[in-house]
Amino acid sequence: MKFKIQISPKETTEMTLKEIADLHIKTIATGAMNQAIFSKGKGNRDFFYERKLIPEKIKKKITWTKLSKEELLEAGFKKWSEESGVLLCPTYLWDLIPEGTRIYSILEWKHVIKTEKMKMETVMNCLPYGFKK
Repeated sequence: MKFKIQISPKETTEMTLKEIADLHIKTIATGAMNQAIFSKGKGNRDFFYERKLIPEKIKKKITWTKLSKEELLEAGFKKWSEESGVLLCPTYLWDLIPEGTRIYSILEWKHVIKTEKMKMETVMNCLPYGFKK
């Protein structure tokens, strides 16, 4: 499945969830450095635009609960166990999932994302929440 994402003020492209995840990792990893350079007038404006707006744009485009197991695994989700079917969300994708999305915990309890009330501990480099497939 491809999603239409505006990646700069003048450019829109179609991306898979894996490509979005890779872009998001890149923007997180280099964002602070680029923001410091940008604030001195020497940075890449398009990259700054990506870092600032990609999460909000993606939240509006992706219906996370409708993605296939294969798409989630390719983007970095990990199986909690074979029995449970819960795929845990990697920490770098958490801010792309909007509040109000229905998710499962590792105990298979249903939750609705409320960022300020969620425990942010990690398991296998993922949060103890994800989607059941």
